[in-house]
Amino acid sequence: MSAVYKGDFGELRIEYDMIDVTTIGGNIPDKEWDYTDRQGHRHFYSDTEDTYPTLSLRHSTYFCGDCHDEHTDSWYVCRTCGETIQPGTKPDPKAGMKQYVPGLPEFRLNGEPISPERARELLGDQSEGTS
Repeated sequence: MSAVYKGDFGELRIEYDMIDVTTIGGNIPDKEWDYTDRQGHRHFYSDTEDTYPTLSLRHSTYFCGDCHDEHTDSWYVCRTCGETIQPGTKPDPKAGMKQYVPGLPEFRLNGEPISPERARELLGDQSEGTS
């Protein structure tokens, strides 16, 4: 991806490498998930800031002897009775679909590399650009 700006300074080109961020799989929350635990407490997904309002997220950190590093496990429990609850998920519909994001920009003035600061100086003097 690139953008080109022309002015008294010549031609300023800003280029971005597009980085592939395609996922190979995974799950997303099931917004229609609704579950009643063994004590009769209802749990569900919410589109609010508190995604699972009846659950608390717990964490446990441990040292792994295989990779010699610390790991953290996380799980949800019912806020009322403490039963471990696994919220519903579904396959991510975007999994496997090609997705790209722009990487760091590279700036060229008349074909020669320049610093981001120099590019900003030139664009500050530029009133119109074309892309």
